[in-house]
Amino acid sequence: MTEKAFDYLMAGTLSVWIVDPRAKTVTMFHPQAVPITYRGNTVINEPQLPAFNISAQSIFDRAGLLA
Repeated sequence: MTEKAFDYLMAGTLSVWIVDPRAKTVTMFHPQAVPITYRGNTVINEPQLPAFNISAQSIFDRAGLLA
């Protein structure tokens, strides 16, 4: 999945999110930046969506994937 994320970035995408339901993590990729992995209640910081506030836990909870 990581290789695919870099393919999208090379094609001009400004941000790629990989959501891993098994690990319950969200990893964000941006051009010329180290990927950042979010888990638990840490608020995801997406520069492309400055007013967007959500945590990885909230994503999985809303999807019914937290047990």
